[in-house]
Amino acid sequence: MVIWSIIIFILGLFTLINSFLPEPEPVIFQACGIGIMLVSLGVLYRIEVKVKKGEKEAYQRRLKELEKEVQQEKEEKE
Repeated sequence: MVIWSIIIFILGLFTLINSFLPEPEPVIFQACGIGIMLVSLGVLYRIEVKVKKGEKEAYQRRLKELEKEVQQEKEEKE
């Protein structure tokens, strides 16, 4: 999913650059290219947010596990 989003974003970027060349494409193709680029950028952002959220949740789970281990060791010493 990430790779496809990056590829589509790059293609949209090429379309945007192509629209500034001397012989631009019809307006509908420019609009579609820019729209595709913006959608793929949104998908990339959403994926990035989900990954960061997953990393945070994994970190919190690991922290809870370590707290339980420390608590068990304290109980064993007593």
